[in-house]
Amino acid sequence: MSTPTNADSIFLNGKSQIVEMLRFMSADERKKLLQGIRQRNASMAQELESSSLTFEDFLSLNDTNLAKVIQYLDSSIMGVALRGCDPDFQRRALSLTDHEYAKRAFALMVKQIERESTLVKRARDKVIELLVSLSRRSLILL
Repeated sequence: MSTPTNADSIFLNGKSQIVEMLRFMSADERKKLLQGIRQRNASMAQELESSSLTFEDFLSLNDTNLAKVIQYLDSSIMGVALRGCDPDFQRRALSLTDHEYAKRAFALMVKQIERESTLVKRARDKVIELLVSLSRRSLILL
């Protein structure tokens, strides 16, 4: 039985390292790299693309795709996820919803909550999970 070498560890963790790199790249850089991977292995490119999504991808959606995502988001998650976002984005996102949804989301955006950073992170993670799901089903374009 041989002992694993450093090269073996790097190979085993290669996919997660690529995902981490993709998360720190600009959208244009990420798109270019994924196009190159897609030419050789389309399923790997799709997996890497969905695994490397960040909340900033949500913030950069056009109105059509943003409205589609919001359809699947509970207003409480939306309100908490929007905390700390640019007010122009908050306004744009909530303007794509009906009045009652926007009211409920806004109430949570401005309400004092304990463990705010933890709850915001969890809400944003749920948004990212939804982006991945909708993207894999080709319901939104990123």
